[in-house]
Amino acid sequence: MSQYNLPDLNSLVEDQIFHTINLNIWGIAVKESQTRVLTNGIINYPEINLLLPTCVYNGKYAVARKIPTVPSNDTPYKFENGIITYHGKRVFDENHIPVIPLQNGNPRNFKGYSLSFEGTESPFVELRINPKNTGNCPGRCLFCHRIYSYREKPKFTQSYYTPTEIINSIIKDYGENTIRKISHVSIITELYGNENKFIEFISQIKKELEKFRNDYFESFGACSQDVRTLKGMQKLYEIINPKKYSFTLETFTRREEIMGRYKGISMLEVKRILKNARKIGFKEIKINYVCGIDSYYDFEKNLTDLKELDLIDSIGISIFTAFFSDQLNLRHSEAYNIDYYLKIVKLIKKLGIKFYKPNCYEMGIPLKFLEY
Repeated sequence: MSQYNLPDLNSLVEDQIFHTINLNIWGIAVKESQTRVLTNGIINYPEINLLLPTCVYNGKYAVARKIPTVPSNDTPYKFENGIITYHGKRVFDENHIPVIPLQNGNPRNFKGYSLSFEGTESPFVELRINPKNTGNCPGRCLFCHRIYSYREKPKFTQSYYTPTEIINSIIKDYGENTIRKISHVSIITELYGNENKFIEFISQIKKELEKFRNDYFESFGACSQDVRTLKGMQKLYEIINPKKYSFTLETFTRREEIMGRYKGISMLEVKRILKNARKIGFKEIKINYVCGIDSYYDFEKNLTDLKELDLIDSIGISIFTAFFSDQLNLRHSEAYNIDYYLKIVKLIKKLGIKFYKPNCYEMGIPLKFLEY
């Protein structure tokens, strides 16, 4: 893509929300952009983490947004000295936009964990655990938002961290008392491709963490795509709290093509798995969804179907963001228009589906957008 053709600003959506969403769609051109061509010819767009005004609106959940840096001809957005311009005109003009740097320029999850709210008023509200970073995730998602994917394996000597190694790393970096301050724990990792290995890890990491506490975490959960059988779900049910089954569905269409055979199972199979979760007794079924790949028609049809079958209670939304040049063709043409996202939010509300809280994830719908 070398040209862009943006729609006019929709009068129903304030400009801060418009630009927040569009920054994820179009990316930002920064001075001396670090885009680079990989050996396979694909351009890698390194991420930049910006704390936008719409992030600050989230209060203690003000996590910086991941935005790709792209060649200047591919985006109307530029960033310099804390100022973002759109077609040369300054936006967010009452604020200075701070950059939240990555540790040594590398994604935080490469060390096995991240404290995603670091730098905010509640730095230890959530611990995200990422034990597996091999570059060989069996999900094979074409939209993978990490700085690497199957396109480029991480250049690290260690690609898997044991529970003990993760705990020792947290203590070394932040001190033992930090573990007592954490209220939410989320295991968000590469897929294991093996139900038992995944359950064994989350069971062990929970036991290790609880050694340092006299109380319980407010929540201890996991993205549980690996857990699909009734037996596995029963074990998962006994470990996590609250009793929520979180399934990374991601997209309704072209599932195997976009996510690979292991993760991109048919919607018929997805429904079977979610029915198992309900049968086990999970109080909440949460679907993780990447907004921007499906047409609105496909989203409406499939989401309504899941609701009518009582197979969804809440949804966590990410906005599809291209961090590699070959990901651009995954975005549906409708998803370049803000109205597309507005209709999705309104449908979710109409169906009585809850939005996942906290609304903190870097590429999600801005919290203010949910008020429309």
